[in-house]
Amino acid sequence: MNNSFDYNLQPGRELKKHNYDYDKKVISVIMPSFNDSEIIFQSVNSVLNQTFPAFELLIIDDGTINKDSLKRLDEIEKLDDRIKIFHKENEGLAATRDYGASKASKDTKYLAFIDSDDLFSETFLECAYWS
Repeated sequence: MNNSFDYNLQPGRELKKHNYDYDKKVISVIMPSFNDSEIIFQSVNSVLNQTFPAFELLIIDDGTINKDSLKRLDEIEKLDDRIKIFHKENEGLAATRDYGASKASKDTKYLAFIDSDDLFSETFLECAYWS
């Protein structure tokens, strides 16, 4: 039996709008970003499509200099109230993740990390939370 994740299903290709009203963000999803291309939209959608709604998505811009990438980040921030974009000087991936962790909501109990070119399956946060 093959239990591996099927990337052919392309999670995040489309945004499925859910109307959740959760004040407390139990999970902070931290996504470092640097001069990212269109692929970041699919990564963001894969986070927004989660079956577990009590999360925030913190995208940490690690000193992007590409104007198109900065414009994309502005567009992404408007997709959902749970998205927050932070900009900082370029320091590399580890420092960017640490910075993101420091910006997590006071209600956050768990941190989840995803790169801007990776995908979550729709139940990833739910399974992680209940596990």
